Amino acid sequence: FWVKTANDVDIALATAPSDNSDKEYYRIGIGAIFNTEVHAYSMWSYDNRVVKKINGLLSQSEYMGFWITWNNGHIKLGKAGRKSQILEYQDNAKIPLTVNYIGYSTAFGSPGEFLLYSH
Repeated sequence: FWVKTANDVDIALATAPSDNSDKEYYRIGIGAIFNTEVHAYSMWSYDNRVVKKINGLLSQSEYMGFWITWNNGHIKLGKAGRKSQILEYQDNAKIPLTVNYIGYSTAFGSPGEFLLYSH
């Protein structure tokens, strides 16, 4: 996917379609804390959260591309056109969540535009 925004992109990899907080999901944050970090966690295990400090992943003036893969609770996030990931998260639950839906948004009042692609 490609996104144009100054900060705070949230991606949810969810078991069910809903914007309610009672649903099961993994959350990936890109450009959090004023565009200075990325993070990932399961809604059930915030203590197992992975945070990486990376400045300037997002841009308000141009589209920035990213990819996400997931398999059996193992999630990777990378920049479009590059094979190496910038963030990796492993769910430690005995039974990882089954991802059936993807949600995306900007947060904290940051307007944005998305272009979505899938394989």
